[in-house]
Amino acid sequence: MYRIIILLLISLKTFSQDKNLDDIYSNINNKENLFEEIYGKFYYTSSNREKGIYKSEFILESETKQDMERIYYVATNLFDTLFINKNIFLLKDYFKYYPLSMKIYFIQYNEKHFKCITGKAQSACGSGLERTFYMLFKKKNNDYILINSFESRFGNIKNIGDFNDDGKLDYMKIIRKGKYYNLDFRDLKGNSLNMGNMILEYKLNDKFKIIKNNLKDIKFN
Repeated sequence: MYRIIILLLISLKTFSQDKNLDDIYSNINNKENLFEEIYGKFYYTSSNREKGIYKSEFILESETKQDMERIYYVATNLFDTLFINKNIFLLKDYFKYYPLSMKIYFIQYNEKHFKCITGKAQSACGSGLERTFYMLFKKKNNDYILINSFESRFGNIKNIGDFNDDGKLDYMKIIRKGKYYNLDFRDLKGNSLNMGNMILEYKLNDKFKIIKNNLKDIKFN
């Protein structure tokens, strides 16, 4: 009887410990080598404060041997636009990247090739708000087509993966629900994967307390 009580107390103590976001991802996304970051940065190339137009370009690091299309990001007072070679992608109204936070990844999964651009919201720069935007492109005929764009609180590239093992990419969202956050899963069309969800309480510095874990087949040590 005493042994059962001690084990229960240890279990409760472990469950209540604050967990870094990467600790949570590591229990969910078990696909290794899914992402390859393109090493480089966005740099401001021109700006016009009077017209409210700011242009930045992705520059590869000099040591890298990776091939890369020419990518521009243009921000205006009305909307933001992404240029990949001759392709133009008009961003959603609420997509306002902070250009210097943007990163680019190659994703190769199930014989399909993708490119993902991630970045923080402009309002997230220097604040406690961590809102991450994602634009996922699929390679077709040596070009990339935008197939999905979404946002999530406190996210990074690990928000994308095959979480239900159906051979297709999915994504997870961390959504504010009152004082807590819900972590749930969707396919690229935005449909729920019906994997359950996880209720989190944010503890600063990318750490969370797991309030309730309803995710199927996902347990935390």
